[in-house]
Amino acid sequence: MKAEANIREYNDLDKNYRRSQVLANGVQVDFFVQIGSEKFVDYQKELFEEFLANFLNQAANSELTENEIELLAETELKKLNDSLLSFAEKLHDMPVFDIRGYFQLFVDEKIKIWLIGNSSLMIFRENRLYTSLENPFEENAKIDTFTDFIGGETLQGDVYLYAGMRLADALDQNDVEEMQALLEEQNVAVLIDALDAVLSSRVDKSEIGFLSTFSLGGISLEALRVRPKGKLTSFASQIGAKYMAKLRGAVDLGALRGRTQGYLKLTSNYYLIAGVLGLLVVVLGYAVLSQFSVSSQVATYTTGSGTKQTITLAQLKQDIEAFKQLNASSDEKSLQYQEILAKFQQIQSQGIWQEDIKNLKKVLEDSYEQGYNIASITSFSQFDNASLGKKSEVLTLSADELAKIGTPLSLAVGAQSNVAGSKGALMGIVNDSTRGTLVAYDGSSDVKECTLSISKKGLVCYGTGGNLFYVSKTGVESMESSDGSWATANLGGVLTYNKNLYLFQKNPNNFASVILTRYTNLAGSEAQYKGGQNYSLLAGSGVNLPSLNGFVVDQTFLAWGGGKLYQFWRPEGQITKLDHREIPMIGGDKVVAKYSDNVKVLASETSPYVVLFDRDNQTMTVYESSPIKTNANHKTSFKLYYLLRFKFDLSKSSDRIVDMTIPTSTADKPELHVLTTKGLYKINLYESIDAVKSHQTVTTQ
Repeated sequence: MKAEANIREYNDLDKNYRRSQVLANGVQVDFFVQIGSEKFVDYQKELFEEFLANFLNQAANSELTENEIELLAETELKKLNDSLLSFAEKLHDMPVFDIRGYFQLFVDEKIKIWLIGNSSLMIFRENRLYTSLENPFEENAKIDTFTDFIGGETLQGDVYLYAGMRLADALDQNDVEEMQALLEEQNVAVLIDALDAVLSSRVDKSEIGFLSTFSLGGISLEALRVRPKGKLTSFASQIGAKYMAKLRGAVDLGALRGRTQGYLKLTSNYYLIAGVLGLLVVVLGYAVLSQFSVSSQVATYTTGSGTKQTITLAQLKQDIEAFKQLNASSDEKSLQYQEILAKFQQIQSQGIWQEDIKNLKKVLEDSYEQGYNIASITSFSQFDNASLGKKSEVLTLSADELAKIGTPLSLAVGAQSNVAGSKGALMGIVNDSTRGTLVAYDGSSDVKECTLSISKKGLVCYGTGGNLFYVSKTGVESMESSDGSWATANLGGVLTYNKNLYLFQKNPNNFASVILTRYTNLAGSEAQYKGGQNYSLLAGSGVNLPSLNGFVVDQTFLAWGGGKLYQFWRPEGQITKLDHREIPMIGGDKVVAKYSDNVKVLASETSPYVVLFDRDNQTMTVYESSPIKTNANHKTSFKLYYLLRFKFDLSKSSDRIVDMTIPTSTADKPELHVLTTKGLYKINLYESIDAVKSHQTVTTQ
């Protein structure tokens, strides 16, 4: 069934790229892109030409299945996205590259669609509006990229209408009825004429971008006379609320960094919907969900924006299946989860489907941990592997050791492991046989936290009053500054880096907006430092910062506060001033599993990963940077994408994690060292990371 096309373009035709082709294996390819910029038009066209050529050369293979063609398109579109982003980043004098359009495939009586930029899609079935979608795009973004795909089965008579604008901003329900009336007369070409007349009377033609229709047989594309009534009337905010949907997904084809398709099972007979509502007739292979009753009864659901929608049990089941398939490293999954919970709550308040909702909640809960790559840890033996002789336990603290060090507080790992407690430290731990040296603090019992010293053989500790002291196997030594006193008693953290000691302010709005002070070590003693250099925030930049903790040095400085991760760095040309930003954290559950304020940040300049240890919630979460933060060009512009989480509950053994660290020497193969109230453990964290990145279930083996 060949789709007949009709298109109207509203800008310079030389800046449009349009290709249509039916391959020998019956696959119909339609690619249209409208370039809004005045410069580098030919180069952008070359990128599109290269993408299409690569795709067509491979897609022509008659042995490819529908799913393989879909994956091929996703793979090549990801390459195109990467090329577009790389192109835009190199051109600093060009603020925005406006690209609008679509890439569309008809394969075995199914359609697959990818949108880019300010584009909309309306689908008509049996001459009625079936659904309407708007592509999510950032108006001020440097350049947009193609979204995750939308797909479904086709029927004879279907009409697909694309526009290079947000149709919902210019049309209303009356207009929909007029459009449906036109289709009943089988006038697809007149549909564009009438829509052109309406839109041109309400917005500038340049804002329309383009109008394009595809008709699947049974409807003539022959241009007919416009009815005496003339043009459509109006089209307002909600295009028939029960079918209006909005694409909200990340525009990175399954989370950038080569994770195309994420956890989609490409052999299943379903098509992932990037929004909440279904597109066309969605075929979902949900074996577990099929056990529930199917009801024709509908419920009313009010969205966060106040729009009322009707919803059925079948749609709820589809929502859950879509949640299960969405990639954990995209915010779409969390939005989907939040919306499903909201629907459950509203429907239950209406007093219907009580048993069905109970069962659906169970399905959602069962898929929660796997969907978010969460491993529940109740014992460190889960990380052991007897056949390989692998054991996570390094040391169990004896009653005598606990009596001398007091409450375990900090873990620092250099060549050996060092455990700091409230009354003393255990220095130079290797294993159960080489247990280290016990060192008492000699009355300095107000210890709050300790970190590795300059030599990485000792500890630098600070107390609640801001006093600093150095701990080694030979004893404890009070630390001194040539300034006579340390910069502040309101410490949020202490760290060493190279030959420097950094004292971090807990609240950057205090102490004249100084955020940290750097001291340089005096040769010959790890307890002697000179010349405190204050670093303050750029004028006005620290006004809204929360109380900070969890500091780490990672080329720049990272800190946690108010549920957010902040980065601080010295801009070029500045000596004592620091700029800052909130680092975007993409993906993971942001509905149920929210972070506390007591979070330790684990990062190093040689690792692409950032790990967050939430002491209060007893979770450890891994994020991967993209673009990779170890690249100097991206060290202050990277984003973090969720990978996995360990959720610890050691209550059965009356234990609890107090600290964890990752040695900088392990870099991109991170080893997680964990201190509990009872002992010390080591976990090969990279094994779990590799499992997730290869699309397997997060492993603890």
